[in-house]
Amino acid sequence: MTEKLIDKFNGHLLLSNDFEVSPDKKPEDLLLYFGQKNVKIRDIKNGWEHYVISNIKKGNIYFWGTFYFENDILSFLSFVIDDKLILTDSWDNWSEEKELQKREHYDKWLTEQLGKKREFSWGTVGAFFDNKGGQSSIVLRYRKTG
Repeated sequence: MTEKLIDKFNGHLLLSNDFEVSPDKKPEDLLLYFGQKNVKIRDIKNGWEHYVISNIKKGNIYFWGTFYFENDILSFLSFVIDDKLILTDSWDNWSEEKELQKREHYDKWLTEQLGKKREFSWGTVGAFFDNKGGQSSIVLRYRKTG
């Protein structure tokens, strides 16, 4: 059985035994837990900030993700997982076929995590291939409240 990373009942991302990501997390929570030097911040200058965290290990899973905050509210995250250290790929060895295989792998992993369902009261999750960016990833999007 795969290590549980997503709680299907509330959409929390269980990155370690003492830290989980939820819609109420703020950017400073990520910085405090992972450390300033381990988080890359991209301020888009329109209210959006992207926080990138790489190669967090939980059990036998490596996690690399981008957390998308709009006015300090976590809206969604995009991440990849692997059973080995995740390295940034070169365009020299990129192929659409490889990325589509990754998307299929992520979809199977999500089924192990959550079952076939992809829409929940807390939001949605799915595996996608972004043909403009050339990358497959898992996207977890929280529903806006209030």
